[in-house]
Amino acid sequence: MAPVILLIDDDRRIRSSLGRLLRVMSYEVVEAADWDAALELAAERRPDVVVTDLHMPEHSGVDIARLLRGHPELGDTPIIALTATPPRDDETISLFHTVLEKPCAADELKRALTEALQSRQH
Repeated sequence: MAPVILLIDDDRRIRSSLGRLLRVMSYEVVEAADWDAALELAAERRPDVVVTDLHMPEHSGVDIARLLRGHPELGDTPIIALTATPPRDDETISLFHTVLEKPCAADELKRALTEALQSRQH
């Protein structure tokens, strides 16, 4: 069974193109445009990895990461943040398995996903 990736981005075009890329990489992808959809899908699908945009209008990727970290069944889910402006403070960075700067190369994303999935097996 393919690993499930929860992809969260408010920009439909970015979400669609990243979703296609992840599917080509043989992942099962569920997509969310906002906080409410992301939380519902996370609880329902129990993703293996979350990939989220860091900066979104209503709730940021940081908000989503904090909420997931506090959830008893989702707290250990690796979260990969995608952003044009990487955070500089250690507290924010520590919420994520990794932070990738947009635009990131497909092989860089694949490597981050592979590492995130391997971290769940240990």
